[in-house]
Amino acid sequence: MRSFDNERWDVPGPRWITQLQLGPAALDLGDVYAASAGRWWKSHGDGRSFEQVFRVLPRDVRHVTLTLVDHPAADVPQARVEQLHCAIADRLAHVGPVEIRLGPAIPNTFAIELYIEPSTALTALQALVVEAYRETFPDAAPEPRHKQWRAHTAIGYCTSDFDDTTLASALLRTPGPVAGYLGSVTSTVTQVLLAATDAWSPSGLTWDRETALPLPLGTPTGSQ
Repeated sequence: MRSFDNERWDVPGPRWITQLQLGPAALDLGDVYAASAGRWWKSHGDGRSFEQVFRVLPRDVRHVTLTLVDHPAADVPQARVEQLHCAIADRLAHVGPVEIRLGPAIPNTFAIELYIEPSTALTALQALVVEAYRETFPDAAPEPRHKQWRAHTAIGYCTSDFDDTTLASALLRTPGPVAGYLGSVTSTVTQVLLAATDAWSPSGLTWDRETALPLPLGTPTGSQ
């Protein structure tokens, strides 16, 4: 696994990201898998502590990124943020709650993530948010720019390269209540959140809670 810290923006700082926050069942599942990864490291690690190579995300910052544009949040005028907020709200005004199914945990290049089962409703929701970004930032391409969007949520990120050859197998064998192993969980999404988010702040991934703008699904503009 490679260090996510090496993927920093060319210009540091938060970006205005629209995201989904996770329910308790998804957060609990992530905690169990994070503990499983820590146990795997104790028997397969290279002498460093787990904390030296991997940063488990706090529960309150785990999320599903829908999209963003690579403009530092500090350079985006407040009027543009409000325009984006309204554009998203207009498109989601008639979108009801969306169920997502999460699990198992899988390693990717930079992180351990909870797999999210593909969902037509979730993909349609993400496409509406991308439309709002394109309208608000006509000179910028919303992320992901070079590949198809795939819903996922990170449990934590690699901070120093390590060999994860047997990690996937260990995660799949995490003990649980479904025939001896962990099963997937369902979470209902009732709102999205527009927040200035910094994936590489000195304290790890964080967002500005004072300026974050929730967008309840199925709520017309002006009634929030």
